[in-house]
Order: sequence, then structure tokens, then C-alpha cells
Amino acid sequence: MGHYAIYACVLALLFSLFSIALAQDACSGHGRLTPSGGCDCDNPWPAPESRGWTGKDCSIPVYGSPADSEDMTDWCRAADQCDQLEPQAWVCFAAQFPWDAAGDSWNHLAVRLARTSPDEKGDPDLFGLFSGGKRGLAVPTRSSHGYDFQDTSAAQRAVVVKKVTKAAQGPEADYEGVLLCVRSYGAVPVAFSLKAARNVCPVGFDAGDASPLICSTRQDATEKRYEGCTADGQCLCTGQYAKPVPEVVPGLGFEDCSAPVTDLNATIPGGKNATVVSLEHQHVEPDRWQFYRFHVAHDDFQVSLAIVEESETPGMLDLFLKAGVPPSTGVGQFDARPRWNAAERDRQLEVLLDARPSPEPWSATLRPGDWYAGVLGGLRPANFTLLLNRFDCPLGCSGHGTCDPGTPVDQRRCTCDEGYGGEACSKSRAALEYGDVVQREPAQFEYEYFLMPAITDAMLNGSSEVIISASYYGPSLGQWAQVKPAILLSPTNHTAYPTAEAYTHKLVLEEQNVTRTLTLCPTQLVKGEWALAVYNPLRGFQVGFSLTLERQGHCLNGCSGHGKCSEEGVCRCEPDWQGGDCSVSGSGGCEEGSRRPAANSTLSKGNGTCWQECRCPDEGAGCRFDEDECVDYTCPSPSRRAGTELRCVVDACVKDVWTESRTSVCLLECACPEGGGPCEVSRACSHRAELHPSHHGPTLLGLLLGALLGGGGLAGFIYARGIPPWFPLRRTGFGVGGLYQELSDAEGL
Repeated sequence: MGHYAIYACVLALLFSLFSIALAQDACSGHGRLTPSGGCDCDNPWPAPESRGWTGKDCSIPVYGSPADSEDMTDWCRAADQCDQLEPQAWVCFAAQFPWDAAGDSWNHLAVRLARTSPDEKGDPDLFGLFSGGKRGLAVPTRSSHGYDFQDTSAAQRAVVVKKVTKAAQGPEADYEGVLLCVRSYGAVPVAFSLKAARNVCPVGFDAGDASPLICSTRQDATEKRYEGCTADGQCLCTGQYAKPVPEVVPGLGFEDCSAPVTDLNATIPGGKNATVVSLEHQHVEPDRWQFYRFHVAHDDFQVSLAIVEESETPGMLDLFLKAGVPPSTGVGQFDARPRWNAAERDRQLEVLLDARPSPEPWSATLRPGDWYAGVLGGLRPANFTLLLNRFDCPLGCSGHGTCDPGTPVDQRRCTCDEGYGGEACSKSRAALEYGDVVQREPAQFEYEYFLMPAITDAMLNGSSEVIISASYYGPSLGQWAQVKPAILLSPTNHTAYPTAEAYTHKLVLEEQNVTRTLTLCPTQLVKGEWALAVYNPLRGFQVGFSLTLERQGHCLNGCSGHGKCSEEGVCRCEPDWQGGDCSVSGSGGCEEGSRRPAANSTLSKGNGTCWQECRCPDEGAGCRFDEDECVDYTCPSPSRRAGTELRCVVDACVKDVWTESRTSVCLLECACPEGGGPCEVSRACSHRAELHPSHHGPTLLGLLLGALLGGGGLAGFIYARGIPPWFPLRRTGFGVGGLYQELSDAEGL
């Protein structure tokens, strides 16, 4: 019996050791399993300058650090490298402080997480979880759920500052501190710094050296933005940081004195009535506001307010305007904003206020009194120039007309100079000829129009390029302010002109005093007259420009040395030479490489022309035309060559044909034989769609919606089968060299 007892003791000991090992493995070696199956981690709520472990499986290291505005990794960085994380790793910092104690009260907590490693792929994220009190010891998870607050960094956002108020946690909260956890979300290791500060007043961190701020004021500042705080933690801001009106939208920055209001009426000489007000080198921080107050008089017809970024790296600013009170971003919290989206990284934004009612959201009705412009910072700190312009008539008549300010505001009109028209005298009736160089002095305008020479058949059938060269400059702009005017082109019928929303070709002038060029080949043009517009996206800025229009032809084989290439891309042959490249001797002489139409008509099976080439087998001697071969074969229009055969055919169709009856839509295929024979329309429908007699519109709408939803499949179908007459695409004729033509309902294309 003694031996059995010994065996039982050994087995029990082994089982105990095995159970301990399993428990340690379940808790990552940093805790013990509880009877309920959870983990009791080693020192999960460490005191300052001590380490423990936390998490459901005790796998996350946690370091005790005070929230005293110093870097929480300072004491553990050297020994544990607590400021560095491998991809997807976690680390936490425990900041213990009383929730509400005499002599240590607080209302605001600010946490600053900054990526310190140079690789932008490193991406530390912040997660905060209050701990202690009725909640008990908080246990962080490895997901983004279950936290009281969080924020994320990014390649373009290396620093995040998260602000939390005690009041937002509810009146029953009695926590004993906070766990601040950092996760490495990127694909590479990351290093970081972490700071936390709390105060009765709103607290934050300086964007430069990360020094703590109270009411947006450095502790060592000689002039403070505030004179104290209320018991509930509101800053009593002073000067330009005070609320300009009693009631403002919460969250604009007047609570922590971070949103200055610049009074253009008072700070600029004559600002209340000045025609032009310009402020350079204005600055705004990410997610912060800068406000500007300006006055609108009863006789102001239009007011333009614009901002242009000076920073080399776009900060993605946004602009909002509102009458009477500072604007915000919510519905009903602004009266006007730019007509293009700051999210598209436009570096210049403008709002035009007009005394006449307008349905456009970017052109709000001008009302007399004080207005506020708000500039909202984006991803990065940014500098910008602000410009305000007042106009007595539409856009000041663009510098090409006069205005009578004595008439009622809503009845004012421009009297345009000779050669200019349109409401703002921006449409020019002057022709812009090839070879012309136009120089314009800086002026305020939105569009200036020119009529180009008509595009001819000869240009489209030849190889002629239209070349536009342009540059801009503005003496009132620093080199940092890139207004980016544009050259816009489109066909015109003398009533429709190109605009920023509707154009055929566009050339953006990226930098001042830098010439940009746009070259258009025949396939990018259509026959007829074209209009060219110089577009100034910021009408309030004075912009001058230089514009040149040229035409250059490119001829086949350089006209073979026997002619000159015209601007239309057509060879003008010398006497006794002919052909598209002037390679055919008209006198019958034979020069190596020259061509002539075949005298022997037996080589041709139709009404085409067989071209024979002169060959000189004896190094320039014994030259003769090869009468047994056609090096090329051409056909008169509208026929074409039948593949590689020496005959001409006329196609009965160039694309599939859609026909419609009361009950169906039918696709008749345009079939072209592989050998190049004439294309003909099939008699039978290759595709048919049944229609309800009284619902053609919805059926076609369904086809169009199907085109949008299944664009790839329909594109392949159209490529193979042709284009319906109602479908707005381009088509090309038989062969690779066919010229693109615009679809036209009138032409049945």
C-alpha cells in the first residue's frame, strides 16, 4: 500500500505543476487564473515609476506615470524601451489621481500622443479608459471597443491631442485615474512620446514644443489670453479671444481662448469702407478656427472674401461665412462657403456675397451689417493670405467697363468697353489669331474670353497641332500664394462659352511666371469655332497673364524633301512632284523612293490607285518603277481599301444600328468580313429588349442605370456591338486611323 501512496502523491504533484503551467500560459506568465477562469494580473494598477501587466490575458505591459504634462515614458524608456512598439503591439500607462479632492480639483484632461520615429508608416493610436471607483479596476482590450475615448494618428497627422472633460463622464463618476494605452497600428515599428495634463481650466499643449497650455496660453507667457476660469471650467477670455457676441456655437474655441477674432473694420486703416483689404501670413492650427469680422455697407453690391494657402504642403483649409455671428460647419450655422470642396485639397477658396438674391449656396445674399469669416484648419498647421474686395458693380466690371454707383444697388449694371460684353464685361469679342501674343496687366476678373480661328477639315484630315502657351503673375501676391488660374477651351456657338464647370480642355497654371503649354492634336478637336477662356478662380485677386496661340503642322516623310509642310499638316509640293508626301514624280522621272500611279491597270481590281515605287538596284543606277508591285493602294472617298486586297469597297455601315418600335428595341449588327470586305447591316436582331408601349422612358432609364452599375460589361458590349444613338460616348470608324467624332442626335450617331 505504501508504494501506491507514493505513486498517488507523485501524480498529484505532476498534475499540480501541469495546472500551474497552464495557468501561467493562460495569463501570459504575468498572472494567475481565478476560479471563474479569468486572470489576476501582476500589479495591474502600478504606482508611479513601477511596472505591471494588464489585459484579459495579462499580455499588455503597464507603467505607472503621473499626468503632470511631462513625457510619461521618461522613466522607463532606457530600461524597458517603453516608448517603442512592434507592429500591432500594445502598451499602457496608469495615471493615478483623485477624481474630486480638495486642493487637487480638475475639470479638463488633455492627452498628447506624438510619433517620434521618422517612418510615416508607423501609426500609433491612443485609447483612454478611466479606472477605479464604482467601476473597479479597468481592464483594456486589444480591440478599439470598450474605451472612454480614443484618437488615431496617420502619416499626415503625426501628433494627436485628445481633450476630455470631467463633466462628460457624468455626475456619478468617482474614478481614481486613467489608463492611457497606445497601439501600433502600422506595418513598421514605431516610437512615440505621450504626455497628459489636467487642470481646472481648459488645458492643452503647444503645437511647437509641446509645452502645456492653460486657456491656450503658455505658462511662461507675458500676456495671457484669459483673466481666470469659472467654477465649471470655462475660460474668461479677453481681447480678441473673447466671444464677439453673447451667444456662439459651442466648440469654436471661445471656451479655451484658442479662436482669435481679427476685426478688419478696426485693425486695417479704413477697413470698414476699404475697397481692398489684404492680410498676409495668417496662421491656423489643425482643427482650430481663425475668425475675421468685416462690415457690409448698404451700398455694397458684391463682397468677395478669399484665402490662399502659403504653405508648401497643403493644410486643407476650409472657409465659412455668416452674418452677425461666427460661423460653424453644421447645417444652418453658416450662410456661405466656397463653391468647390476644400476636401479636394484646393489651396485657394473664395466666397462671393451678392446684394441680389441667388439660389447658389456659394453666393449668399449680401445683407448690411457685420459679417464673420471663419477659417478652419485641416490636417497640418498652415499659413495663408486673406483678401477682401468690395465691388460697386458685378466683379467691378472686370476692369473692362464702368459702373454708375448712383443707381439703386439691385439695379446696377456695367457699361462695357468696346470689344467686351457680358454682365461683368468679361466676354471678349476680339479674335485670337495664330501667332498672336496677348499680354494683360493685373486686374480683377473671373473670366476673359477669346474667339479662336475655326478648326477646318484640312486641319482634321492632316496632322496639325494647336498649341496654347500661357503664364500668369500678380504683383499683389507673394510667390507663396498660388492662385492657379486656368485656360479653358470648348467649341462655341457664340452663346455658350467654357466655364470652370463645363469645358472640353483645361490647362492649369500651377505657378507664377512659369509658362505652361497645352498641345491639341486633330483627334482632340472638332470642326468649327472654338472659344478660349482665361479663368481666375479667385476673382478678388488681381491677375495678369500672357497668352500665345500657335499652329504647327507635321507632314508625312517631311514632304520627302520636295515640298513644304503647311500649318495644316499638308504638303505643298514643288513643281513636278506630287502625292501626299511629294514623293511622286509628276514628270515621269525616276528617283529612288519616289512613287507614281500605276499605268498598268491590271493590278487594280476596282477604281482605286496603285502606287509604284522607284527602285535603284545598282547604287543609284538602273532606276526604274517596279510595275509588278503596288507599295500602296488608295481609294477615293467614301470608299476604302478592302483589307490588303487591291480593290475598293464602300461600307453600308460604320457601327451597329439600334431600331425601336412600340414594343421592342432591336440591335442590328454591323458585320464586317475578316478579309476587309464591305460592312453591312444584318437583317436579324442580335439583341432585343421588349418595351411596354407607354413606358419607353423608364425602360431607357433602366438601361442607363444598368450602364452605370455594370459599366465594365457595357463598355465591352459597346466596343463590340456599337453605340446606341442616345448614349453620350465617342465612336471611331473602320480601321485604326479613323478620326474620333462627337456623337450627335441630329446625325443619328
